[in-house]
Amino acid sequence: MRHVTAKKTLYWIIPSLFCVVLYWHGLRAWFQMDDFAWLGLHRLVTDFDSLISTLFRPMAQGTVRPLSERLFFLGFWHLFGMEALPYRIFVFATQFANLALITIITRRLTGSSVAGFLAPVLWLVSPVIYEPMVWTSAYNQILCAFFLLLEFYLLLRWVEAGSKRWYAAMWIAFLLGFGALELNVVFPALAAVYLLLYAPRYLIGVAPMFLVSLGYALIHRRASRGHESATYAMNLSPESLLSVFGQYVQMAFSAYPMAQVSTIPKELLLGAGVIALVAILIFTVLIALRRNWLPLFLVAWFVITIAPYIPLAHHVSDYYLTVPMIGLAMLGGWGVAVAWRAGIPARALALIAVLCFAIPGAWQARYMTRMNADYSRRVRTLVRGLAAAHKLHPTKVIVLKGLDDSLFWRGVYDRPHLALGWTGLYVTADTRNTLTGYLDKNDIADRFLPEIITQEGIRSGSAVVYDASQGRLRNITDTYERLLSLENRLPRPNVINVGSPLYSKYLKDGWYAPANGYAWMQKNATVVLRGPISTGSKLGLHGFVTPRHTSDGPLIINASINAKSLGSKPLGVGQTECNLTFDVPDEFVGLPSIDVTVSVDRTIVVPPDTRALGVLFGTIDVAP
Repeated sequence: MRHVTAKKTLYWIIPSLFCVVLYWHGLRAWFQMDDFAWLGLHRLVTDFDSLISTLFRPMAQGTVRPLSERLFFLGFWHLFGMEALPYRIFVFATQFANLALITIITRRLTGSSVAGFLAPVLWLVSPVIYEPMVWTSAYNQILCAFFLLLEFYLLLRWVEAGSKRWYAAMWIAFLLGFGALELNVVFPALAAVYLLLYAPRYLIGVAPMFLVSLGYALIHRRASRGHESATYAMNLSPESLLSVFGQYVQMAFSAYPMAQVSTIPKELLLGAGVIALVAILIFTVLIALRRNWLPLFLVAWFVITIAPYIPLAHHVSDYYLTVPMIGLAMLGGWGVAVAWRAGIPARALALIAVLCFAIPGAWQARYMTRMNADYSRRVRTLVRGLAAAHKLHPTKVIVLKGLDDSLFWRGVYDRPHLALGWTGLYVTADTRNTLTGYLDKNDIADRFLPEIITQEGIRSGSAVVYDASQGRLRNITDTYERLLSLENRLPRPNVINVGSPLYSKYLKDGWYAPANGYAWMQKNATVVLRGPISTGSKLGLHGFVTPRHTSDGPLIINASINAKSLGSKPLGVGQTECNLTFDVPDEFVGLPSIDVTVSVDRTIVVPPDTRALGVLFGTIDVAP
């Protein structure tokens, strides 16, 4: 009896133990990139109303994910602050629940305990789920997988028992799933395909879910207005859709990126993936010819759950395959179980296919998890150094020199200092030339402090400079100031951060006092900038307005240089972000100084504040 109990226990815990071994470095990872934006949410919460606003206000391309991002980061911040391990443990605990659900569902669908054991293991060794296992911001993928699996499990119980209790539980899980990720909209399609194949009389029960998903999609689309991004622009042309789908199939079966860090040819890794893919297709066809439609449903799981990402031609990311790979993992586990009962030739073919998939996949998962964890620990050293530097210089701006691509994009771009409760972190202007630009992250002018501003800040005692090139931060303020003093005449800045006191001498009429890194303009406001250095330059205006600004119609923003109009552009109804560009006439090229004036067609007053508010600006810049 004890032997049987121990065997059952091992059956259920081995996948979770394997998860810990394979993704061990994910437990040791620290924060990076978007994590800092979510860690900083606590600054927005001062009372119950602000909590509700923070939980449900559209952010990050207009997304609203109150469970996987807002509550998760807010709750853990108040409990653990910037101690990453508790966050990571919670991610792994959710993943353990996913593994158990995959086993339960696979056993129910296939009737095979072997398939139920293999399915979660095959999911873990897929080459594409390492990012959610190492990057805390990608927890939404893990939590979405949990809700979709739970919803489907409850659907199975409802069909088996015909009980309203299971039906109600399925609805509750379905509605909660929208708090994890927008992908939850596909559940009605998954349910409909399964019911069409196995229990068509229950289809009427999931029909209302299509209306909920449609309503959510429409609301989400409306909420995302003003958050549009070129990275997430949709391309619905057949050529693009087929190309992107092909890329996802290739990523799902092959760890070909490992050719870049090893001596193994890419063709060999792609070939191994083709063997696994062909094996899956052969098994699907053979079983379907016997009028068993389960393989078709599991393939449909992959297609349906990847479908919402296929139009995003500029954002093809392997972690989008986290949920789709569940269907293939269940299919693969069942295929091995069936082959094992079919004789030695079938066993050999199944074993070869599994090894071609699992060995490269596990290799990539382990390698990429370790690499990303190592990057995150470099970020930890940087951020902890910044916290110590701020403690030494609480009233001064900190300027960083010597950042490489990794430290900038993973550690500085998303402003970790704001999560820690202070403003005033910049990067030296010369560092910008060493960075590689990413799509949709070209507007990084506000992260860099022009040399003349740095020099003035050092001389006034309001800025310090630290070097990050050696790991631990080193104060090089005096050395950097001497370096700048060698220049005969530093040019005026081509970017003005109107919310920073360092730039106050470059602000003319029309500005209210800055606060929290931003400043409101009146109906008209002027800044002084350096003229463009080449033809074809652009004037960039970056700030925010409130919904009240555009509630009565578009807000018209005008721009001029030295009293010459550059034209006007509108902020549409409901739009709150102001990211406008204007063409700069060539006549201003090479001028050492230009006056840029911004005006709006109307202002608002928000009682008890009596000020007439135009746009809340962050930066105004001329590039190049």
